[in-house]
Amino acid sequence: MFGSGPAARPAKEPADGGRPARPAQIIDFTRLREVTSKLVRLEAELEAIFRAFPDVYFWLDAPGTILAFEAGRGADFAQPLELMVGKRIGDAFPPEWGAPLEAAAAEAIGTGAPVSVEFALAASGADRAEGGERSYEARFVPLPARGPAERQLLMIVRDIAERKRAENATKALANAGRELAATLDVAQAVERVVAAALQVCRVRSAALFTLDRAASRLTCVAVSGVREPAAWVGRTLALGDGITGRAVLEARRVGSTDVRRDVRATIPEWLQAAASAEGLGAVLSVPLAWRGEVLGALTLADAAGRVFAAHELEMVAGLASSAALTLQNARLYDETVRRRREAEVIAELARSLNASLELDVVLQRVADGSRELCGADMAAIGLREPDSDAVILQYRSGYVVPEPVRIEPGQGIGGQTLLTGRPFRTDRYIEDARISRDFDRQIRERGIVSSLVVPITPGRRVEGLLYVHNRSPRPFTDRDESILVRLADHAAVAIRNARLFEASESRRHAAEALADVGRLISQSLDPDVVAQRIADSVLTLLGARASELLRIADESGELVAMAAAGHVDSGVVRGAHFPAGEGAAGLAIRTREPVMTPDLPGDARVILAPALREVFARSAWQATLAVPLLVQDRAIGALVVKDRTGRRFDDEDARLLQAFAGQAALALENARVFQETERGRARAQAAAVDSAERFASLVRGLTAIVWEGDAATWQTLFISEAAEDILGYPLIRWYTEPDFWLAHVHPDDRERFRGMRPTTRTDDHELEYRMIAADGRVVWFSDLVHAVRSADGRVRRLHGVMVDITETKRAKEAARVLGDLGRALGHAPDAGPVSRQVAESVRRLFGASAAALYRADRETGAMALIAVAYEAGVSFEWNAELPAGAGAIGLAARERRAVVSRDVVTDPRIVFPPEARARAERGGVRSALAVPLLVKGQVVGALIVGEGAGRTFTDREVILAEAFASQAAFALT
Repeated sequence: MFGSGPAARPAKEPADGGRPARPAQIIDFTRLREVTSKLVRLEAELEAIFRAFPDVYFWLDAPGTILAFEAGRGADFAQPLELMVGKRIGDAFPPEWGAPLEAAAAEAIGTGAPVSVEFALAASGADRAEGGERSYEARFVPLPARGPAERQLLMIVRDIAERKRAENATKALANAGRELAATLDVAQAVERVVAAALQVCRVRSAALFTLDRAASRLTCVAVSGVREPAAWVGRTLALGDGITGRAVLEARRVGSTDVRRDVRATIPEWLQAAASAEGLGAVLSVPLAWRGEVLGALTLADAAGRVFAAHELEMVAGLASSAALTLQNARLYDETVRRRREAEVIAELARSLNASLELDVVLQRVADGSRELCGADMAAIGLREPDSDAVILQYRSGYVVPEPVRIEPGQGIGGQTLLTGRPFRTDRYIEDARISRDFDRQIRERGIVSSLVVPITPGRRVEGLLYVHNRSPRPFTDRDESILVRLADHAAVAIRNARLFEASESRRHAAEALADVGRLISQSLDPDVVAQRIADSVLTLLGARASELLRIADESGELVAMAAAGHVDSGVVRGAHFPAGEGAAGLAIRTREPVMTPDLPGDARVILAPALREVFARSAWQATLAVPLLVQDRAIGALVVKDRTGRRFDDEDARLLQAFAGQAALALENARVFQETERGRARAQAAAVDSAERFASLVRGLTAIVWEGDAATWQTLFISEAAEDILGYPLIRWYTEPDFWLAHVHPDDRERFRGMRPTTRTDDHELEYRMIAADGRVVWFSDLVHAVRSADGRVRRLHGVMVDITETKRAKEAARVLGDLGRALGHAPDAGPVSRQVAESVRRLFGASAAALYRADRETGAMALIAVAYEAGVSFEWNAELPAGAGAIGLAARERRAVVSRDVVTDPRIVFPPEARARAERGGVRSALAVPLLVKGQVVGALIVGEGAGRTFTDREVILAEAFASQAAFALT
């Protein structure tokens, strides 16, 4: 039977070479032939049986020496079986398995019962190319023995690699199923799917594509096993493109052993380049289907020539089913969360619309909500420029732009929407041939890849644009567009409400201003005062940049400017003389009708001297509206307003200006008839006293600081009570201490102002700077400064209004810093740098002395310091480790909420070990804001902000600290 082994040993031959002596026997040759024939037949049958099984049979003697072997069908060993004959098992097999096999053989001999043992050998043949091992099972069966010395064994070796592979695959699938079922986060789910595919299917790479059926495209949302994930994630395939596109289109499994040579596959350039860079050729793609709906595809890739076996196809199918269920559950959960948040944001916007008429506030909330609900990196809103078709970007979320951006129809994606009035989106802004190249530089600087814009249409025409942008190739969907359209509708309502309110307020102010002028006239006040009041009023009511009231001089007939208001660059100056009949005023006087022109020097109706025309041609203030001052159809002067070139005044503007012109004409005529100088002076003084009282009352009611100072010395002449409320210094110090204001300006801003003193600005201007409050806080101010001139034209005093913009600055800086931290978390696998960035960002943002991050021990709850940032020169000693419950951070962790303490040493809620308390008492940082770092309800650490004793942290600061705590918690997990 064992043809490859040794035959039965023959008897020894005699030394003389002769035949051995045999006893005489009588042989029954007929019986011998029958027995021999039967033995041959039985051996052939047994040989056929052995050949039919994929096993190797070894005949062993009692010591474990291989006497012979018989190889079954398909048996494959790493070494020739012939070389194993005559060797003991321990020598024929690798050392790590020789000893266990010998022990099993000895056990079978000793017990007389079969013994099995599993072992592995290096792969051979096709398996060797994959660099793996093959598993075997050896079964030792004792054979009947004629005597103790003749006991032998049959060792049956069976290849169990497929069984082991199936068992391992089953375990891997089960583990993958548990992993996938443990998350409802879409981003986490897709990452787990591709990681599981790489492990279960033993391929070089795995990618997951989701289907946007409305756009007939697939988007790669996760990839594993490649060197450059950015070359894959976010890229798209059309239905039918590549193996993946075909699998989804045909709703069946599709594969190729070398996709680059597969004539059936249409491969986009980006996919060809990415696959070539990774050395991928063999591809298998399986649709992800849930209840008959294809959600996307799971695609596996390996080196060209890889053929997936039947059991591998079954594993991929099982994994795809689990992945489809997980993806659908995560999408449903994500959709639920997003819809709830969408409803909250929409409700908040509705409340804002009902509660506020401040357009800036509402539109900024719309921009922030758009960025959040669309999961975008950036959002922006632009409003149409007055008297123009262009849009100016004014409200931004997620980024800051130093210069305004003006968008004309046809420029960029916004320009397309201005032309068509329809939404526009692009997955690849720079590569999109539909878009003009006007803004390519800005797009590259901001890293914008995909964009979506919708129109804001409060009436019949587009009045604004709402944008969202992504810095990575994440296309916006129909759902994003639907959300953005709804938010644009809210923005349109806000614009409409603001315009209605503005119109209502304009009419109210016009009525009040006319009534005020009427009262002045009825009281026969000084005509110069009335004229100036009219010039100031029309400037505000018409939203113009300059105004002037001109009277015809009795002697020369020239026009003399009695009053002027607005920008001096407009050429409007009180006391200026103009030749009779020239300009818009001269035309209005001649025609007795209003004159409206968007371009004064270009209007053929208007007479201008060459020198005056040249001055106007260089000016940016060429839009003009002029009405005559008429008394019984007799012209005595004109009222003129000016604005930027291009503005078009309308009939409503003309009617309003005519109403004031009528009042001005009456005032001037009364002044000519009634020359009651003394009486007018007395009433003017009374009016001045009344104005002063009203001014004082107004100043007391403002939350901003109103001040007045000497222009030459900067000595404080007046400071409102709000200064003590905002900064905490007694008002008397402003008046008695030299240079009090400059001494308390932030050191980083002080030198800038110190250099301004010799040349005080003479125009109205706005300044931004910081001051140090009495309690050490840094307060940001926007200071609106007005220069007050004396009769000789010199600037004698400065008036100003200091508005506290600290919260605005902090909110903008917080949004920027949180965005930077989010990007840092996505690129930094090590939590250390991110933790230090969080600590430093919080300290700077709060203007605090110190900030630190602690990590909680999962077993004991003790807190260990992992990052700290402190201001130079600050004296403090913070514990590197605190036991559970100790200090402000222990209290915050115990109560799972933010804790504020004005002095951690004297606060009865806070406990310290003796050594830790001593450190706290020695340090200069005593007040604290501590926030726990929570992940799924578990405390993983704490964030603390410290300052000198007595500082109180506001609710807004608590909310801001909690936002940073969330980022820090993500970094520590």
